[in-house]
Amino acid sequence: MRQVGSDRNYSHMRELPSVPTENALPSSDPLSDWELIRRTGVADVAAFERLYRRYYDYLYRFIFQITRRPEFIEDVINEVMLVVWKKAARVQPQAKASTWIMGIAYKISLKFIRRSGTSVPAADLAATNIGVPDGADSVAMIESENVLLAALKLLSEEQRATLELLFYHGMNYRDIAVLLGCTEGTVKTRIYYAREKLRKFREQLMGVKLLVRDHG
Repeated sequence: MRQVGSDRNYSHMRELPSVPTENALPSSDPLSDWELIRRTGVADVAAFERLYRRYYDYLYRFIFQITRRPEFIEDVINEVMLVVWKKAARVQPQAKASTWIMGIAYKISLKFIRRSGTSVPAADLAATNIGVPDGADSVAMIESENVLLAALKLLSEEQRATLELLFYHGMNYRDIAVLLGCTEGTVKTRIYYAREKLRKFREQLMGVKLLVRDHG
C-alpha cells in the first residue's frame, strides 16, 4: 500500500486540509464512503483524511492508466480531492460513491492531458520485453497485467479508462457509463475496439518475437 507522505506539495490546494503521514486505513474501517463524504460536507477534516487514504491507491492507478504520465498523478489526485472537499455538502448519493469520485478523476485527468498539449507515446514493439507464451491464441492472454501495461499505450484515454474500470475496478457497464458520462452502448463499443487493438498488438508482438528468434 502506498503511503501518503508528508513530502507532497499541497500548497496550491488552498482550503483543502493537508493529509498526515499515517498509512492508508485498513479495510475494516466501519464508515461507508458516503458517510465519510457526508461528514466531509460539514468540514469534518478527519473524515476527509480517511476518505483520502481510502481512495489514494485506486486514484493513483486509475490516473496513471489514463494519462501514462507519472508527473501528473499527484497534482490530479490533489485536484480531485479538492473537488470532493468543495462538493461534498451538495452531492446526492444516487450512485456509488466510487462512481462519483472516479468520475471526477476521469474528467480532471483528461483536462491535464489537454492542458499539457501532449499525447501518450505509442508503444515501441521492438523494444517491448514482454513474455507471451507460445501458442497463446486467446485475447484473454493479452489481458494480463504485464501485456496491458504496454498495450494500453495504443489506446485512447477513453478506451484505457473503460478497460481499467471493467477489469481492475470490477465495474459493470452501467456504472462505467455513469462514471464516463456516456451510454452503455458506447462503453461496449469502446471495449470492442480496445480489444481489437490489443489483439493486433499481440499479433505484432508475436511477430517481433519470431523475428528475434530467427535472428538470434
